Amino acid sequence: MLALLALLLALGARPASLQDSPGLTGLRPEPAVELTLGLLDDVSARGLAFVELDSARDTYLVGEPFTLTLRFGLELEFERASAVQPFQRALDVPVQLHAPWLELLPGAEALGELEPPRGPTVALGERVLACAAAGERQIAGKNYRVFELTRRFAATQSGALELAAPLLRLAYATRFEEDFTSGRRAVDRHDGLVRGAARTLRIQAPPEEGRPAGFSGAIGSFTLEAAASPQELVLGQELSLTLTIAGRGDLSQCEPPELEHLDGFHVRGRLVERAAGRLIARYDLAPERSDVNAIPALEFVYFDPSPPAAYRRATSRAVPLTVRKPERPVEDLRAPSTTVPVQLPGSLAVVLLLALVLLGGLVWLVYHLRRS
Repeated sequence: MLALLALLLALGARPASLQDSPGLTGLRPEPAVELTLGLLDDVSARGLAFVELDSARDTYLVGEPFTLTLRFGLELEFERASAVQPFQRALDVPVQLHAPWLELLPGAEALGELEPPRGPTVALGERVLACAAAGERQIAGKNYRVFELTRRFAATQSGALELAAPLLRLAYATRFEEDFTSGRRAVDRHDGLVRGAARTLRIQAPPEEGRPAGFSGAIGSFTLEAAASPQELVLGQELSLTLTIAGRGDLSQCEPPELEHLDGFHVRGRLVERAAGRLIARYDLAPERSDVNAIPALEFVYFDPSPPAAYRRATSRAVPLTVRKPERPVEDLRAPSTTVPVQLPGSLAVVLLLALVLLGGLVWLVYHLRRS
């Protein structure tokens, strides 16, 4: 019994049927068959189906985006003649996949969603989701209909990412009969398991040798653009500088350039916005001298893993400025005025004037009435 429980844990399953799994809506085993993964026949060598994990390389850098592809397929003749739906809810691809690292990969951050917008349905663990059709493939003289699930990640720490062997559960029969109510029905249903190969990814930190002091932490390939508004201003007035970093790579953990020591400017504030493949930093700058005539070219230092891998710099163009001296000292411009002139709206002044006229007329009328 202990050996069976250990096998179930190794396969990523719990010692219960899928019948009580609330997340797997409509996926319930046939009433006569309640099998756990640990009790399924291993049919990997029979060529009925295949499942594999694919990634471009075995070594990546911390923060470098990488893609994991779960690729699987059913042999065409087997699917046509023998495959049956594993659950009461019909699937376009009648298999259940087990690859828990596609949904949660400790030591890495998922970049984007797993499910494509449209495609044939398949079961992944206790979820029903769409997969991508990937044509056909021939293996050892057999033709397979191929499908894929892909997801992008970025490792958050160095070390080894252990990816357990993906599993594919299927159901099949060798004898069928026609049922008046349900149509073609399997007489001798069997449930089988196809195993893929495990894989280990090595995650490395960017090299210490040659690392520039201003390294941002970004890994990939990027550009840097700068824009300022207004470009003509008076000394003491603020301008808004926008730096846009864009390209191929993960920008979720890096920082934009620090401008605290930018000669001739005082940084009064900064706002950072992040999106997929893009980082936008907005700075509130105030020129400190009237002889400042440009925001100089700025740099964003990143590590590019593309051969030959190296630290590189994205450089923006200088932004020309015109800073005029104020008509009075900057201190006077910044200090609030001690006297505040009172200005009445035009309509209010007219009303007051009419009131005075009416009051004068009333006084004149009262005076004459008393005389008479």
